[in-house]
Amino acid sequence: MQLVEGRWFTPGQREIVASRRLASRFANLHIGGKIKTGGVELTVVGLFDGGRSAFDSELWLDADEARSAFERPDYSSMLVRPTSDQAADELRTAIEGERRLKMKVVREVDYYKEQTRSAMLPRMLGNFLAVVMSIGAMFAAMNTLYASISTRTREVGTLRVLGFRRRSILLGFLLEGALLAAVGGAIGCLLALPMHGYSTGTLGWETFSETVFDFQITPVLCLKGLVFAVLIGLLGSLLPALRAARLPVIASLHSA
Repeated sequence: MQLVEGRWFTPGQREIVASRRLASRFANLHIGGKIKTGGVELTVVGLFDGGRSAFDSELWLDADEARSAFERPDYSSMLVRPTSDQAADELRTAIEGERRLKMKVVREVDYYKEQTRSAMLPRMLGNFLAVVMSIGAMFAAMNTLYASISTRTREVGTLRVLGFRRRSILLGFLLEGALLAAVGGAIGCLLALPMHGYSTGTLGWETFSETVFDFQITPVLCLKGLVFAVLIGLLGSLLPALRAARLPVIASLHSA
């Protein structure tokens, strides 16, 4: 985490330092801006960059000021930086062995991983939507090739007379479907590129705080999308291609 604008808050003052990503999404989170929370007015004195981590979802202020604003006399959590892994294990053992403390020791990585579980629901909905759209795409490719074959039966018959085997015709139509799907996948990747770097947020149901995340359109994702599109094209083209390969030669040549 790095301060990129302004300064850190002064202990004992009603000042906050906000994430730069939050500042780009919410009003008044600029240097000198004022927000009201917990019944008190806080002044923004700095902006920081969380390095695409969970810190990008946070506002920082003096702990005692936060306790006073929200009328909470106790601390809910404490961040400790041990000097070594051995010291961390010893600290965990000491705290968990003291029954009067009633505290839970969690590594920072595991703590923020627990907070990001709220992204599972949007991910599941996205996967469900992708499956539904894939099924629709398969039927669309199937209908397109069925319509194409119905107008090219004479062409198929001519290929058979010229000596092309049914396997060659089958592979030809499969290749056609795969190429059309690849073109569609490439267009989809281009249309998705403007979303690269777009930031948004989701509510974490465990802490009732917002977790900020952004969309990353990487070359690996585009490649996976193209491969998936080609597979959908092949599956959607299979039945029409089999029909074209099985057309009788005489009937194909006599068709209009």
